Amino acid sequence: MEKNLKMLQIELLCKRLLEQLQNKSKGTNLIESVNVICEYLENKEDPETYEIELISDMYQLQERLRIIESELNMILKKSLKRNLLGEKINELHNKIDF
Repeated sequence: MEKNLKMLQIELLCKRLLEQLQNKSKGTNLIESVNVICEYLENKEDPETYEIELISDMYQLQERLRIIESELNMILKKSLKRNLLGEKINELHNKIDF
């Protein structure tokens, strides 16, 4: 029982983090913001050394965020599938007359 509660808490946190990453309700999500910054710095004439390093770091961040987003989606899909299966099993169990 405690394990199920902990899993539900983790799933809720995953959902919240995914929503924050995507943040579609406010127009721009984190990944898009990183993209805009990278594009600006790439198109800048004669960038400073720290700006070039920042571009590299931002691309790494962007890739990691996409991986995290994908993994969070996978966790939530598995959770949904498990919950639906559990509901179906409960429905079948309730329909069986003993």
